[in-house]
Amino acid sequence: MMEVSVMCFLVLVTGLHSANMEIAVVTCAEEDFTCEKDHKCIPLRWHCDKEPDCPDASDEKPEDCSKKVCPHGHFSCKNGVCLPPTWVCDGSPDCADGDDEDKEKCKETTCREDQFKCVTEGYCINSRLKCNGDKDCLDGSDELNCPSKASQCSEDEFDCNNDGSECIPHEQVCNGIKNCANFMDELDSMCPETNPCDLNNGGCNQKCVNKFREHTHVCECYNGYRLMNGSTTTCKDIDECKIFGSCSQNCDNTKGGYKCSCVHGYTLKDHRYCKADGPRSPELLLAARKDLRKINLETYHYTLLVSEEKVFGAIAMDFDYDDNMLFWTDVAVEQVLKANFDNISDVKVVADNETVQTPDGLAVDWIYKHIYWTDTGLDRIQVSTMDGSMRKTLVDTDLDEPRAIVVDPQNGYMYWTDWGNKAKIERCGMNGQGRVSIIEADDNTHDIIWPNGLTIDYVDQRLYWIDAKLHKISSINLNGGDMKVVLRSHVHLNHPFAITVFEDYLYWTDWPSESVRKFTKFGSDTDSVQTIALDLHSPMDVQVFHKYRQPTSANVCGSNNGGCSHFCLPAPNSATGSMNFTCECPDGFVHLPYDLTKCVLAEETTCREDQFKCVTEGYCINSRLKCNGDKDCLDGSDELDCPSKASQCSEDEFDCNNDGSECISHELVCNGIKNCANFMDELASMCPASPDINETNPCDLNNGGCNQNCVNKFREHTHVCECYNGYRLMNGSTTICKDVNECEIFGSCSQHCDNTKGGYKCSCVHGYTLKDHRYCKADGPRSPELLLADRKDLRKINLETYHYTLLVSEEKVFGAVAMDFDYVDNMLFWTDVAVEQVLKANLDNISDVKVVADNKTVQTPDGLAVDWIYKHIYWTDTGLDRIQVSTMDGSMRKTLVDTDLDEPRAIVVDPQNGYMYWTDWGNKAKIEKCGMNGQGRVSIIEADDNTHDIVWPNGLTIDYVDQRLYWIDAKLHKISSINLNGGDMKVVLCSHVHLNHPFAVTVFEDYLYWTDWPSESVRKFTKFGSDTDSVQTIALDLHSPMDVQVFHKYRQPTSANVCGSNNGGCSHFCLPAPNSATGSVNFTCECPDGFVHLPHDLTKCVPAGSVELSTKVPVATQTSKHTEVEVTLFGPGGYTIVSNGKWSDTVEAGQFETKEEENIGRIAGIVIVIGILLTLIIIIVVIVFVIYRRYRGKHGKSMNFDNPSY
Repeated sequence: MMEVSVMCFLVLVTGLHSANMEIAVVTCAEEDFTCEKDHKCIPLRWHCDKEPDCPDASDEKPEDCSKKVCPHGHFSCKNGVCLPPTWVCDGSPDCADGDDEDKEKCKETTCREDQFKCVTEGYCINSRLKCNGDKDCLDGSDELNCPSKASQCSEDEFDCNNDGSECIPHEQVCNGIKNCANFMDELDSMCPETNPCDLNNGGCNQKCVNKFREHTHVCECYNGYRLMNGSTTTCKDIDECKIFGSCSQNCDNTKGGYKCSCVHGYTLKDHRYCKADGPRSPELLLAARKDLRKINLETYHYTLLVSEEKVFGAIAMDFDYDDNMLFWTDVAVEQVLKANFDNISDVKVVADNETVQTPDGLAVDWIYKHIYWTDTGLDRIQVSTMDGSMRKTLVDTDLDEPRAIVVDPQNGYMYWTDWGNKAKIERCGMNGQGRVSIIEADDNTHDIIWPNGLTIDYVDQRLYWIDAKLHKISSINLNGGDMKVVLRSHVHLNHPFAITVFEDYLYWTDWPSESVRKFTKFGSDTDSVQTIALDLHSPMDVQVFHKYRQPTSANVCGSNNGGCSHFCLPAPNSATGSMNFTCECPDGFVHLPYDLTKCVLAEETTCREDQFKCVTEGYCINSRLKCNGDKDCLDGSDELDCPSKASQCSEDEFDCNNDGSECISHELVCNGIKNCANFMDELASMCPASPDINETNPCDLNNGGCNQNCVNKFREHTHVCECYNGYRLMNGSTTICKDVNECEIFGSCSQHCDNTKGGYKCSCVHGYTLKDHRYCKADGPRSPELLLADRKDLRKINLETYHYTLLVSEEKVFGAVAMDFDYVDNMLFWTDVAVEQVLKANLDNISDVKVVADNKTVQTPDGLAVDWIYKHIYWTDTGLDRIQVSTMDGSMRKTLVDTDLDEPRAIVVDPQNGYMYWTDWGNKAKIEKCGMNGQGRVSIIEADDNTHDIVWPNGLTIDYVDQRLYWIDAKLHKISSINLNGGDMKVVLCSHVHLNHPFAVTVFEDYLYWTDWPSESVRKFTKFGSDTDSVQTIALDLHSPMDVQVFHKYRQPTSANVCGSNNGGCSHFCLPAPNSATGSVNFTCECPDGFVHLPHDLTKCVPAGSVELSTKVPVATQTSKHTEVEVTLFGPGGYTIVSNGKWSDTVEAGQFETKEEENIGRIAGIVIVIGILLTLIIIIVVIVFVIYRRYRGKHGKSMNFDNPSY
């Protein structure tokens, strides 16, 4: 998944223009194409792709593009388009001429063991689809050579051979003519003298069929009829109009048939298909994130509407056909915008970032001239006039992740999807009233999980939605009933985003394939899915632009706006089913108490007494959020005009005005000099009148009882004890100070911390130098570098200069998600979900890419971790839901965890301690750990209904110096940290802006680095947390930033290899495993998948099924010097094993060697004696060990370790 797993993919960014963000400019690399006019950089793969991406179209100059050559490994269509290798021979033609699905070329494709290869086309399908009765291969080869069924003849045919190989009509049986080749239709034993159908038609009211072979008859019905329920003789008409998709639009049932017709504006074709009238072809409007374009749906030719000069993050779009207006949302600048198609360059703002944050969905009401949008950042749905002069919040409660929205002004409803914790589709009146959920997530049915796109068929009155998690398109009526699954496909619906409908077809965008696809809205053979647009940058919303997508209807508000002073919004009348309307007030306005058609500016009483009203937006927040130091209103009005705090002076200062505006030292109070401007420090009521009066300073007597500072609170006529810096008052005491242990405060020191009396001292581990008394910087001449997987390439960024270098280009990278490295061996490893592989390359010879695991072993390798000590690699596979370990060359692999995994994502290993950790963002999000041998699995943090500490854990990293885990939560928008036992949790950063949809995270020195999808950036922040304004953006304009790793030798600290130089004596895997009793690292010998341990030697592995203990008792042979016990094992390979650890010559299967069987009894006695002696020795050793431990406990020095032991 990439999601996904690889995820899900995107919740789009806000606030990229923040003035407080420090942005490091990254120069374009050589592999980018430079536009001629403005020197803008675009990816080289966009050069000559027949889509002008430069403002001056210099990337599509004919003289350059005629010489274009596709990157290595890509497929070149005859029209010059380049396809990734995974699109070739996948059963879906992507070249205009279908050359990528050429039968001869596809025959060379190799399928996995669990797949079947289509004969003609050569592409692979799941083996379960073989002989399932449906032709899943285009040539139907998956249904050839299948086991014969009892009969394949139809019900009105006679089966001559009883195997479906020869069929004849029932009328030709027993008619005196031998029609079957074997004459079975005229056998005397089968043909009676009388035909039961001759008498009263066998009792049938339509067809009587003589079942000669069975000596009986049955009643059958004509086409368009079926037998009545409970009857075997009477036929009734079939109502074909109840069958989904019988007609394109209107359907009239007739006796034995049906008749299709179309609504006004459509013409019937082929008796069932309705095609829109008019000379203008339908067009597809497409938001491709950095531009807006339209595609002719007959020629598939596209035209650029708005270029990237004015589009930065377009997500949702819609139109008003009559007014020729285009509307769209841009999450990069946090705006809703519009432009007239006749003057498309004149872009106007409808709503700016003071009103919206992440406008994810948009819908135009073409009848009442309003626009509606969802805001997933503010969790609300708003309506606005088309010029943006008025806005109203319609829904702002119980919204989790509102996404797509559609309106039905003919009936007065609006519908929206919400893919939050409880996924659902809801509806309410277009005035925000009468809200109901029409379909929602259910633990039993799983009909909806991640509803992304949503569209409405105004003719058929049905909703269609697209589910990115279930990989399917479903449809329901407008009341939520009559659900139909239209299409289910991981290939065609990998991660769909938006969907629209017109005539008989659905159109949708798909992120991984960067395409727009088309399919019948009634569902049929998945092979009829068409790809109509390819090589799109980031395809977002789609809308079919045609007048019949916005059918005309009466405006119940009339010409006078319903008499409303502001909004007149349609509202359905649930009792009568007719349309009504209500007058509504914009945000910041209220109805007049005596006239609900009129609105006036809201007074302070609009919000409840326990609420505060935001000035600009007009919505209410809890009063407790007023003046709390955080801007909870978008305009920050909740932090304006806040009362001064009681005192802002320090504890050892005197507050002259009692408001913190003027502070003087306590020593200057009552010293005879007026130091405060208002002379408050020398007031007679506060200071002793004269030395003759028996008024004394309470601090003069025994320091006021304080063991450190005594402070005379003159104004209060009392005193308090205060402590020096580095000390605090003891619990329960007002006079005695104790030392503060700063080392217990998270982040006091970069690495090591030693507490001192009244202070603390920081130090660093070997290889680091202390800077500024607390910060540890890695030694060495080589600067740390950031390795980055940018989906279509791998690169590294110097963390001092921020200059980047390309490592592996898109010629060899198609869907890179996870990556890691071996510093000592200078090796780079990464996973590619597009080709379903784990790969590696030496950084000194980066072009020599080798496959570690191919698509026969992995499916969606979402996370990767390198064990640099024992030389293994570990990965998570969210497609197969398992975790595996492999040698670095891929020669051996072992599945470590394959149970209770839902959506395993990131993985890290700690070979120093023998543990591995991984995240799982499934139904019950959690972080788990186990030994690196797969044993001792425990959950160290998991989702909890009370705390909500973890919901969508994406990236994970480990700080080997501080022994802490850091993870990044894409749903909670925060970075958190725990110790390696799951305790001492700290929230490092929580921000919707900087953590909009983070994917991966890594740590080095004092800093965290993470990738963020919506902003297409890499960001940096202190690992101890501080002011969010110190977040830095160190890389921008990335294609799809995935994994990050800091490349430095201290990210892989050296440690002892407990397996030693002989691999621990293991024949195959020697895997580290923690010893929970001692806290030390041990190891176990493990067998690769398909191998098993020898029964008597757990260090040796042999192929599974090839070894079996002999059925005879093992025997011993006596020699002059020693006894040799020989055990013979059998299997397909014929193994023989001897006790001295050496293999004997292989013997044939079934052979058995016998040595002096008469000595069996004597040898058995010897074995028993030896066993008794060994037992006694073990008991003695245990007793001695216990006595020794007690002695050490009484006489030795004890040491307590804060680090957890397992």
